[in-house]
Amino acid sequence: MKRSKPTNWILHKPPLPISFGTHHSKAMLLVYPQGVRVIVHTANLIYVDWNNKSQGLWMQDFPWKDQSNSTKGCGFENDLVDYLSTLKWPEFTSNLPSLGNFNINSAFFKKFDYSEAKVRLIASVPGYHTGSNLKKWGHMKLRTVLQDCVFDKEFQRSPLVYQFSSLGSLDEKWMAELALSMSSGYSEDKTPLGLGESLIIWPTVEDVRCSLEGYAAGNAIPSPLKNVEKGFLKKYWAKWKASHTGRCRAMPHIKTYTRYKGQNLAWFLLTSANLSKAAWGALQKNNSQLMIRSYELGVLFLPSRIKVDGPSREFSCTDKGGSSKGTGKSNLPGNPVPAMTKLVTLAWQGTKTSEVIQLPVPYELPPEPYSSQDIPWSWDRRYSKKDVYGQVWPR
Repeated sequence: MKRSKPTNWILHKPPLPISFGTHHSKAMLLVYPQGVRVIVHTANLIYVDWNNKSQGLWMQDFPWKDQSNSTKGCGFENDLVDYLSTLKWPEFTSNLPSLGNFNINSAFFKKFDYSEAKVRLIASVPGYHTGSNLKKWGHMKLRTVLQDCVFDKEFQRSPLVYQFSSLGSLDEKWMAELALSMSSGYSEDKTPLGLGESLIIWPTVEDVRCSLEGYAAGNAIPSPLKNVEKGFLKKYWAKWKASHTGRCRAMPHIKTYTRYKGQNLAWFLLTSANLSKAAWGALQKNNSQLMIRSYELGVLFLPSRIKVDGPSREFSCTDKGGSSKGTGKSNLPGNPVPAMTKLVTLAWQGTKTSEVIQLPVPYELPPEPYSSQDIPWSWDRRYSKKDVYGQVWPR
């Protein structure tokens, strides 16, 4: 790659201090004269990932900070800069049109105003994390963010969904550890939401056989039989059903985690992290250390307070790059209390208002558990029944 790369490319291999770890994040940072566009997605940069699969992509534009009135960092900024710092990419100089030369490093991204960020970043970086770093990464970061959130009481003990495209070697102890993090948070009366039952949305052999790519889709659902066939997992399996989005035959490479009640979502995470200890981390040494093998990056959608009829700023890096401010009243004494946003699926039916945010969850909720005839896909088995292209597996 170094020999054949274009001259304007810089290749960098992030440090992987623990064996079997990977750099698995998928993201882009696009710098414009007007600001930065941050994109977090689930597709690799290969044709079949963008053409034939179910994927997810989030993006938001952020303006340059006003240097005369430099705002303090926020949670999104701190998490982004911390993550970029651990990648240890080589600093380089770039000439930005109409702005001049800049040293591009992790600190460069402090120059943008992330105060309007609609999500929180949930990242994983490899290492043995202790002390204050214990809660910065992986499922402990998710646990920490959710513990600071207040949710509607309808989500008490409500179910959880794990949906991903590769299954690690799991055990029941770790599944309980993960469920504890995913179940964090409180309702308005300060009561913990409590543990929710988990379901795993995972394609069946028949789903893959009849998919847009036939058995070839199974190359991107790389879980061996020894991981899939563990007896305790049987109670978790649920079907990939996506009729309402037309994606039943587009096999999922998207990875999502959510807590739901009906078509209402407590929170929703779009991420690169599959269901594995390598991606999410595993607690060690009497829960004082979190061991993570891989880099991952995701965005967490949460309910938030919005100012009804208050000032709102819309900003785009590519649409003339301007920002526009609303003229409504802010929440001064006597004005209404800020409303809470409500996260819902595309199948949600109700009165759409400015507080209702419909997230394009591709699969149906509640998930349908496997029947006795359904077999979870594993990529190292032989399948003699021909797929939609007349192929068997392996080819």
